[in-house]
Amino acid sequence: MNWSQVHEVYEKQASLYYDQKFENALNGFMQVIDEPINNHVFMENWLEKAIEMSDFLTAEIENSRAKDFNDPFRLAMFGNEKEMEKVIGSILENEFISDAKEKSKAFHAKIKELMSSIKK
Repeated sequence: MNWSQVHEVYEKQASLYYDQKFENALNGFMQVIDEPINNHVFMENWLEKAIEMSDFLTAEIENSRAKDFNDPFRLAMFGNEKEMEKVIGSILENEFISDAKEKSKAFHAKIKELMSSIKK
C-alpha cells in the first residue's frame, strides 16, 4: 500500500464520520427510552426536541463567545475596541459561531427530512 492509498482510506473514513456519529447517537437514544420507537407521534416529538436542543446549544455557543468580546478584562489587553476587533475580529464574523450555526441549520434540514419520511 502506498501513501496515496493510505490517504484515500482515511478520507473515506472521514466522510463517513458524521453519519456514523448520528447512528451511534440514535442507537444510544434507543437504548435508554422505554417507549416503542415505531410510534410516529413519539418519533416526531423527539425529533422536535432534538431541534430545540440544537437551537439551545447554538445559542449558548454564541452567548459563551459573546462573553469573550464583552469582557472588560479582555478589552484591557488592547488600546480600545477597534484595536481589539482588528486583532480578534468581530463577534458577527466569529468562525466558531458561524460554524455552529451552519451545522445547526444542516441538522435542522436532516431532521425535517427525517420527519417528512416518517409521515409517509
